[in-house]
Amino acid sequence: MDQQNSTQPQILVGAVVEATDGFVGTVEAVVTNPDTGQVSQLVIQNESESKQFTISADLIARQIGSRIIHLNIPRDQLVDRSDDTEFDSDTGNFGTPTPPAPQ
Repeated sequence: MDQQNSTQPQILVGAVVEATDGFVGTVEAVVTNPDTGQVSQLVIQNESESKQFTISADLIARQIGSRIIHLNIPRDQLVDRSDDTEFDSDTGNFGTPTPPAPQ
């Protein structure tokens, strides 16, 4: 996606973030590239679990105004892309990843 440019409204803190299959959370912070001023990452807050995670702005499929962000992947694929939490697509919640069982 052509990230933040003069024709795109600014992404606001509190904007709703949705994956292709439903609600993910809200924007807690917008990280910009200091050299270009373009959005590079979004910090997403999942209110139901009080967890935050960061995603690349490359995952933004489209933006509706400054308050609605649609991602180009389903929620379960955020597991592999978020920095520090795991998303449970069955419950729609984020949580701490379960460590593998000892063998």
